[in-house]
Amino acid sequence: MDEGHWQGLPTGLQNIVYGVVIYSTLLDLFMSFAVDRLACLQSLIRFFVMFGIAAPFPAVQTLKIFYPCMLVVWSVNNLIAYAFGASQAWFTNPKDISPTLINARYSWFRFLSPISVVLEVLMAYLAMPLAKEWNKTYSLVMILGAFAYIPGFPALFQNKLIERRKYIQRQFLEKNK
Repeated sequence: MDEGHWQGLPTGLQNIVYGVVIYSTLLDLFMSFAVDRLACLQSLIRFFVMFGIAAPFPAVQTLKIFYPCMLVVWSVNNLIAYAFGASQAWFTNPKDISPTLINARYSWFRFLSPISVVLEVLMAYLAMPLAKEWNKTYSLVMILGAFAYIPGFPALFQNKLIERRKYIQRQFLEKNK
């Protein structure tokens, strides 16, 4: 093993990561499609980054530390979302949900989302030379996908800000009844 250089995830762990991404994508699509299409789009983007970039071009997983950082950001984001959703389903009174979890749900996206987007675009950028060698049309699809972030990310981020504002307004109205 080359000391000091990222070697990528072990094969067994990488297969687990693939399974988790498939599971979370399907879960998000089934649970969010009728309610929040932007959340579904975000799940599909993650699915493409994993199976359209990282899986076909495993060398990008070892080029830089971006890949494991991206997985950590995705994991934190999903842990918060699923824990919050489970808390909403479990507790009948919203006041029983942990304030820390509520804070994470409605505030942490402000730094997790931009970090995730930067890492996803970097993964596409790192895979671009490999994709060009493999198939020029596919590399064009990757470029178009990266450019889709220009209108897509602000819409997604704005949607999350609106959710946050609605939640804060509800809390303020409940406190001042």
